[in-house]
Amino acid sequence: MELYLVRHAMEVDHGQISADADRALSDNGRRRMERATESWRAIGVAVDGILSSPFVRAMQTAEIAGKALGIADRIEACPRLAAGASPDDIIELLGERCDDDHRVMVVGHEPDLGRLVSLLVCGDDRAGFRMKKGGLTKLTVDHLEVDRCAVLEFHLWPRHLVRMS
Repeated sequence: MELYLVRHAMEVDHGQISADADRALSDNGRRRMERATESWRAIGVAVDGILSSPFVRAMQTAEIAGKALGIADRIEACPRLAAGASPDDIIELLGERCDDDHRVMVVGHEPDLGRLVSLLVCGDDRAGFRMKKGGLTKLTVDHLEVDRCAVLEFHLWPRHLVRMS
């Protein structure tokens, strides 16, 4: 499995929206995410579908990604990817939705995605990976399990992606 992980882009401040799940991308966050996706083709990003947290900012990020990849119609909101998801929950979701030969993108939150990368690459969810807002990580997974089962292909911060675009 090729697993791409994207942390949602920059959102509006906490004080502007009362419910965390309803916080949208800021104008700057949207622009930077659109610019970051311009580099994706050059580094070979291609996916069969996108699984996203249902939070507004994550869905908006997934929509930008889907448009850039030409798969805007293959985005699925997954409540189990909401902020606070455990690595075990994400792995279970992926196991239900994807085969070993799938190419899938997950759009979610921190520290959830960083903990997932840590677990899949190191076998321990406390290894210290951190995803920046709008960042992109690629893992190659031989056989998905709750343990060390993946190789880290790249871990890019948004500023790297923007500079490559």
